[in-house]
Amino acid sequence: MSHDRKLESSAVTPRDEDVDSLGLLLAELRVPVREGFASRVMSSLPAPAWKKSSRAQWLWAAAAVLLLFSGSAILLGLGDSALGGSAAAVAELLAATLSAGAGFAAASWSGLGHAVDAALDGSISALIGLGLAAVGANLLLLRLVRRRAHARNRSAE
Repeated sequence: MSHDRKLESSAVTPRDEDVDSLGLLLAELRVPVREGFASRVMSSLPAPAWKKSSRAQWLWAAAAVLLLFSGSAILLGLGDSALGGSAAAVAELLAATLSAGAGFAAASWSGLGHAVDAALDGSISALIGLGLAAVGANLLLLRLVRRRAHARNRSAE
């Protein structure tokens, strides 16, 4: 409990002047975007894989969904239990899945917050580790971008 109080007391609330000056600074540093930039970027992107699918592929997928739906309806009709009970069981399964996913996401964000709080605590080793992690993430991103550009150039040849 004392740790929670320490976190609450160490929370920094920005003053209105600081927020206003930050807003002015960001407005000054804003880089205008050229006219038609977004449309040029969007037109240069490759078509998504699902758009390249033929009508026959979509028909096969629709037929598979229809077959699975029909099979489940037949099995539910032949079973001893009522349809309402089966629907309730499926609804409870969905609710449990969503509940577990929400709990996992909340725990992950909470753990991430504690890790960043500890990394920014001020110790030199933590700051060096955070810096190395940032450099590593940037190098990974650069490698992935260069690999994709290299593959694109190779396919154009």
